This record gives sequence, C-alpha cells and structure tokens, in this order.
Amino acid sequence: MKEFIIKKKIELLAYLKEALPSWSKKKIKQYLSHGSVLVNGKERTKYNYVLRAGDIVSVSSKEWAITRQLLTESFIYPVYDDNDLIVVNKPPGLLTISNETTYSNTLYFKVTDYVRAASGTRESRIFVVHRLDEDVSGLIVFAKTEQSKRELQNNWDTVIKKYYAVVEGCPKEKYGEIKSYLEEDDSFRVRSVTKSDQGKIAITRYRILKVISDCSLLEVRLITGRKNQIRVHLSEMGCPIIGDKKYGAKTNPVKRMGLHAYFLSFMHPVTKKKMVFQTEMPEKLNRMLLSDVKMA
Repeated sequence: MKEFIIKKKIELLAYLKEALPSWSKKKIKQYLSHGSVLVNGKERTKYNYVLRAGDIVSVSSKEWAITRQLLTESFIYPVYDDNDLIVVNKPPGLLTISNETTYSNTLYFKVTDYVRAASGTRESRIFVVHRLDEDVSGLIVFAKTEQSKRELQNNWDTVIKKYYAVVEGCPKEKYGEIKSYLEEDDSFRVRSVTKSDQGKIAITRYRILKVISDCSLLEVRLITGRKNQIRVHLSEMGCPIIGDKKYGAKTNPVKRMGLHAYFLSFMHPVTKKKMVFQTEMPEKLNRMLLSDVKMA
C-alpha cells in the first residue's frame, strides 16, 4: 500500500497524477472505480473529491482490491480503516471468532486476510476488541496493534453502543432501563439471578421506535456488555427478539434474528478524536417493518 500526506488543497485525481507520475490517467481512474483509493481510511471513488492539508491518501494493491471484493461478496462491508483499527459491518450467521467446529469461516479470519492484502505482508494482524453473537449483525471494531486493543478495551465502558431490536409484542413503557445480575449455566444459557455474588451486573436501556402488528422496533443501548445481555433482558421482559429461539421467540418471519448493532462511538485509541459510525437497518428487517407484516 502506498500512503501520502496531503500538504495543500487539491482534487484527488490531480493529486494522484502528481504523486504517481508513472501511472496513466486510465490506471488511476481504474483504481478509483475499484475502491482501491482511501482518504483517511475511507474509500473515495470520485475523481474530483477535494483533498485538504493533513489528509492521508492510501492507494492499495490489486490483491487488496480483490480481497475487498471477496469480503463484500460475503456481505462483510469495511466501514473504516486506518493504521490502528478497522471497523466492519458483520452479517448475521457468521461467528466473530472460531470455535470448536469452525475455524476459517469467521469474521476474524476474513478480515485478517483483507488487512494482510492491504498491507502487502502476511505479518499483519488484527486483535479482537469485542464480539457479536453469531446471529447478530452490525458494527464490529478490530484493533491492528496490541496497544490500540488495550486502549480500546480499557475504555470500553465509555463507548456508546446502540442496537436495533425487533421484538415480539411491545414493552409496557415507551422507554426504560433493565438492570439485573447475569450468570451463565452449564448449558451455556444466560439468565438473571437475584444475588450479586452469583452473576455480573448488566444494564440495558431501551426506547420504542415503532409498533406494528404483533411486534415492535426498539432502540437498545448497552450500558454494560455481558454475553447475550440484550437477548436475555428483552426476553425476561416478555419481548423476546424475533428469531431468537434460544431465548423464547416463537416467530422468525425473516429467517434471521432481529438484532443489529447499528451505532458505535468512541475515542480513537491513538489520535483521541471522536469516532462515530452508523449503519442502516438491514434490508430484510426494514422490508418487514415497512410492510407491517402480520407475524405467524
């Protein structure tokens, strides 16, 4: 990967012609159209995008472009990428990391390949900062250095994490807070317990965004980040997430769990700038909500 620090205001194509004099205009435009040019970690395809002093322009290899295409074909979308971290939009049905039966078909494995292709070296690594359950979609951040991983995890309680949750039924209150102690039993099922010495404190806040037929759309904010926390709390409130059979859902109208991590905001581990990432409602869930489907 080639990286350039911009020193003056200039359009992207004009700068690339200056920075890469051996490249033809056609080749530069191909790299732009294939998503191989990043500005401050974000893909830019418009030749007249205006660069400003301090911007970092990255031109990636053909191998990186191919690997990126393989990612998107797996419905994994890079949202942000720099030298210290990478944020991707995870699809449902994919493990974050490997388990006893699955090794290579994981988000970690696929993003590692992507990062190595982008850097041009097999020595590049990514580090797990947090996870999403296999059937949950949405934003995940990986660190690219151990220092960034430690910095992010040490301040993880300050990260703003919001989800869309489509649930069966509707909470009695328009908004509220659920607080309990959670423990995991021998069958790997998480539940609330009454004694603090039996589990870890878990706090979930929610508000109703929309009510349709036999379900409702909630915005959920995690104050703590325990395993299966949102799924357990909403189920114990009497509103299990659609498609979440493990925690009591009786319906699965769109053949996926109705939980999507749509918002992340945190301080960059190196630059200390505020980072904000947001994704749209997944298409299947959005179609269901717009069509006001009657749930079976």
